[in-house]
Amino acid sequence: MARYQVRNVSYADEQLSQLSHSSRTAFDARVEDLRNDPYAVGDPHEDTCSYSTTFGEAGIILYMISDKIATVTILRVNWIQM
Repeated sequence: MARYQVRNVSYADEQLSQLSHSSRTAFDARVEDLRNDPYAVGDPHEDTCSYSTTFGEAGIILYMISDKIATVTILRVNWIQM
């Protein structure tokens, strides 16, 4: 299986800029998992053709997969401050 390219929409970039260092480290590790196999780590949302996965203790990534161009697009990054 080919590795996927991962890109963020602007809103996700804005959200990422607010992550703490430890949350960003956990996010980056999960992105590496998405590059390798976004289907294996995500839960599908069939009504919106999107997936979600967790990172760290309280983070959630909402993303879409395009197999045609081997790309994962991160739509939102949410987390709870602990």
